Amino acid sequence: MAERPIIEVPVTESDRRIEIICRLGLLLLWLGTLLCYFYVLPGTIAIHYNLKNQPDGFGSKAYIFITPGIATILYFFLSLTSRYPHRFNYLREVTEENAPQMYASAVKLLRVMKMYIILGFFFQTANDVLCLRFADFHSSVFSILLAWSPVILVVAGVASYLLDENRMRKRNKTVK
Repeated sequence: MAERPIIEVPVTESDRRIEIICRLGLLLLWLGTLLCYFYVLPGTIAIHYNLKNQPDGFGSKAYIFITPGIATILYFFLSLTSRYPHRFNYLREVTEENAPQMYASAVKLLRVMKMYIILGFFFQTANDVLCLRFADFHSSVFSILLAWSPVILVVAGVASYLLDENRMRKRNKTVK
């Protein structure tokens, strides 16, 4: 494998916005979890439900911190990983000419993934807290939408990325 060029990827305005959304989402996720831990949830909560949507596993309310903990670890891991785009796997050969565009696209994908992951964890935690607080919330349409929001966000993110890649590919063909 030939040595890939090591260049710094410039941070665009949309990248800054995505990072702000990520950090704000993490902050709200932790604040919401802490507030629920101290003021909303009882000492013992349901931590697992059977197929009939009835609780069949119980544990300490400290379990509610698993979700923001995982979200924070993923945020820092993806942030660290995005600093080394020259080490990623690419479908096309990376050259001096296409490296800036390919690296920027890969780093943007990681930022968007990070945002969707945090928002997904945020919605899932909101759903969990509402289900724990209100027994009849499990069967509501809002609960179903909240529970499926991570999947919807990931599908939307991948579709957006693929559309952007297709636009860039078409733009590069018309330039040549």
